[in-house]
Amino acid sequence: MPTPVAHGLMGAMVVAALGPRGAPRRNWKILLIGCGLGAAPDLDVILNLLRVGDANWHHDFTHSIAFALLAGLAAAAMLMKEPGWKAALIFGAATATHPLLDFIFTSSDGVELLWPLSADRFALGSQGFGIYGLRHDSLTHGAEDLLKTIVAELLLYGSMLAAVLLSRGRPARTQSFIAQE
Repeated sequence: MPTPVAHGLMGAMVVAALGPRGAPRRNWKILLIGCGLGAAPDLDVILNLLRVGDANWHHDFTHSIAFALLAGLAAAAMLMKEPGWKAALIFGAATATHPLLDFIFTSSDGVELLWPLSADRFALGSQGFGIYGLRHDSLTHGAEDLLKTIVAELLLYGSMLAAVLLSRGRPARTQSFIAQE
């Protein structure tokens, strides 16, 4: 299952890809917001720590498309001087990367993608390119596997973020292909 590193990098990538050209290079804070929104659905573990209700909250409503859109709307309202639907959708898409990654790579019983319409959990059950899997025979092996996973995620998802930043970092120059005489 993806770590917060992968979730954060994917959230930042979506903000960089969908935001205005050149904006991420000029405002790295927007990338950090996307990173935070990408990892935010895992804050549901706080409900478990506080022993709210009888349920195991992880992969529950916070891992739904509806929650992602609500989080995007809330983030846009709190962070933007003039929040608009475009900012809300971009922030919502950054948040939605989390449940979608977990849907693809989770080894659990799935995520509640369609909450509040359905409490059913969905999981594709992919092996995650072979980078997800922890040995549980010892703490040392588990830590070693976690470190390998994080390095692999930094390489995979970090390179995708870098590619987006490089391709969208500068405003496009308009230049005619036909020579003016």
